[in-house]
Amino acid sequence: WQGDRLIAENIYQKGVYGWPLYRSYVYEPGTFKPMVLLKGHGTTSKVYYYQLDHLGTPQELTDPGGKIVWS
Repeated sequence: WQGDRLIAENIYQKGVYGWPLYRSYVYEPGTFKPMVLLKGHGTTSKVYYYQLDHLGTPQELTDPGGKIVWS
């Protein structure tokens, strides 16, 4: 946590040894509006971009090619 903002998570899978899965969140400076999600395992990660409405609420998550991966 950074103040009231969740900035990272580690996800350990029961019975699986090695690197955990992780998620890191990047926000617009001084806000709670998420901009980027870094999702990975070990030393590799994928970048996803939040698409927000006019209030700053996430509506979609897209990959670098613009494909919607969550809505």
